[in-house]
Amino acid sequence: MFEKNLNDFLETEEFAVKVRCDNPARTFTAIFDDVGTVSNIGGVVIENANAKLTCAPASVQGFVWERTEVDVEGHGVFTVTRTGPDGTGMIVVELE
Repeated sequence: MFEKNLNDFLETEEFAVKVRCDNPARTFTAIFDDVGTVSNIGGVVIENANAKLTCAPASVQGFVWERTEVDVEGHGVFTVTRTGPDGTGMIVVELE
């Protein structure tokens, strides 16, 4: 786990964006990563967008769970598919 204050990474002036969910109404900051992969299986090209948010646990625990819709500032609305720790003290929220 990092010793540095994790909130330093979640400043919107640096890396993070604002994320809003409506049920329950909550806004928090997170680092947005829109990782895309391309696979070629038997000559068929499959593209998979694996967007994710990395945020402080207190931002999402008890508020964001599977099938929650989140509006990621500047990137659109996504549905949460899974949440879990990233091993550094932060939470990863996987999106589709």
